[in-house]
Amino acid sequence: MKNLEFDVIVAGGGPAGSTCALFLANAGLKVLLLEKDAFPRDKTCADNKSWICTSIVKELGLWNQFQELPKREITGMVFSTPGRFEMRVPLDKEKMKKDGPHYNVRRLLFDNFLFQAAKKHKNIETIENFSVERVIKEGNQVIGIEGKSRGSKSQETFLSSIVVGADGSTSKIAFSAGLDPIVKERHALCARAYYENVECEKNFVELHYLPGVCPGYFWIFPVDGKLSNVGVGLQSAVLKKRGHKIEDLLYQIVSSE
Repeated sequence: MKNLEFDVIVAGGGPAGSTCALFLANAGLKVLLLEKDAFPRDKTCADNKSWICTSIVKELGLWNQFQELPKREITGMVFSTPGRFEMRVPLDKEKMKKDGPHYNVRRLLFDNFLFQAAKKHKNIETIENFSVERVIKEGNQVIGIEGKSRGSKSQETFLSSIVVGADGSTSKIAFSAGLDPIVKERHALCARAYYENVECEKNFVELHYLPGVCPGYFWIFPVDGKLSNVGVGLQSAVLKKRGHKIEDLLYQIVSSE
């Protein structure tokens, strides 16, 4: 059983957790970054990185490393309605002159890039394959976390006066602190697959509001010179009401288009 103390504990090593840990570490704090899986690991997502994302990468001083990742420059968007009306929306030219385009980068690569940057930082200790089970409280004050390494039967304890829950929509940190991380009215599920040589505009992302998919959408996002991220997302309550599985819905759309 470990009982180590840190300035901040961050649960979850995805983009939110890794960037949080990096900013804190750059400010001189001693940070523990915990991740339940091992990197590189994949994540279902459309893979787009907007100006908000690229500005954070630049602020962290990681732009040169980001440029080395396989990616696709994105300069606009295509939207279509259930009636098949289409609208093309180029990104603002003046904004692109200043900040560059958006980028599509596979989460498998992007998340690993951020986590490895955190792993190399002198002020960050990282532990992979570690599942946080609960926060530890002293009165009303959170003072640390308790959890287990994968394959281990023994509990480990890490102490800190600040615990950041960056562990997603099923956050153990939130639940154990008496919070519900799921906003039911906004909760959605998505499925995606990568396809080669998809016929699409290589520098535009596509969002199609198809019959049977609204209030969700079907997307096509090119991610490099060969692959495209093809997926669908829909509110969980709507899926349940219709009796659909999100994976089956994606297969139906891809098979029919």
